[in-house]
Amino acid sequence: MRRALPFILITLTVPMLSGCFVELMTTTAIQGQLAAENAKAAQRQLAYARDSLAESHISSAIRMYQAEYGQYPPRLSALVPTHLPSLPLNPDGAPYYYDFRTGAFAPQPPPGASIVTATDEQTMRTTLQAINLFARTNGQYPPTLEALVTYSYLPATPTTESGSAFMYNPQTGTLRHPDGSTGFTPRGNAARQGAGRAPGGYGQRQLDVIDELDL
Repeated sequence: MRRALPFILITLTVPMLSGCFVELMTTTAIQGQLAAENAKAAQRQLAYARDSLAESHISSAIRMYQAEYGQYPPRLSALVPTHLPSLPLNPDGAPYYYDFRTGAFAPQPPPGASIVTATDEQTMRTTLQAINLFARTNGQYPPTLEALVTYSYLPATPTTESGSAFMYNPQTGTLRHPDGSTGFTPRGNAARQGAGRAPGGYGQRQLDVIDELDL
């Protein structure tokens, strides 16, 4: 009986120790998971605070720019370095969406929002002026935007600030931004006859010349 006692004690102790070990491991795993979740929550709170501060700085800079120049900045980068030391990025690292017409900005473009920049709009206006001049001179709209470069109405083929091509209709002279939200269309009844100098043998015809730009 005395010889069997140690064996019985070992037999009873091993399961107890195993149970304690499993419980300890489970507790440690739970504690580790809670610590990880707490760390993530802290990171989210820190990111939220940082983003809120960045947006507050941008908003203040836009107001100061408007007060100084009487208009919204054409782009957020125009705030640097006078009104902002550097341009903050949104939470995913991309630039903030910005509408130069209203001064509104957001981490992401709202549904259906225009991505037209002030530079894009100015380029479109300049291009429409060239189309208008081409039409007055040649009696019809240019067949392509590249023709404006070929015949020295523009120094280079117009594109958006991001490098995309504008949409152009040679039948109507209409120019539209690639996102489809902004277009310049012919308006007015100032029909003019071509001067007979149409390049490439273009025929003469009367047309409504683009005297005004209509958004």
